[in-house]
Amino acid sequence: MLTSSGVLADGVFSSVDLIILDACRTGTHEGTGRTVQTLRSIESAFLVRGAKAVISTLWENTDLQGVVFSAVLHAHLGVGADSHTAYAATIRCLSEHRWRVSWEAGPVRAAESAIDAMLPDWRSHFDQQVAERPLFWAAFKITGVV
Repeated sequence: MLTSSGVLADGVFSSVDLIILDACRTGTHEGTGRTVQTLRSIESAFLVRGAKAVISTLWENTDLQGVVFSAVLHAHLGVGADSHTAYAATIRCLSEHRWRVSWEAGPVRAAESAIDAMLPDWRSHFDQQVAERPLFWAAFKITGVV
């Protein structure tokens, strides 16, 4: 299992521009009965060990939400966008509900095709999960030098 102490003890990430942690609550730390953002999170461990930026989550997300976020993010990174630009474009895509129509062009078309191949009716599942609330896309944050 990946832990903060393991990353701090053995990690060398000075050549890494972006770490993506889209599992639940990777940008928080459980402490004294409440979840807080703190320097003790696994996200912070990667930054301390040299990663330039980390994308993490503040609360629980579903597997489908993680797949869609990661696919769109990687599509933007794959065409040369820097970490901040790719993150901002991904958040914009999700907050504006652009998944509801097929993308005809642009970097996310390949991501859409990959998701379509795995789960043809992903849009309806995604709509049920997101339900017009920012809880999905607002869970993801980027920290570090962006």
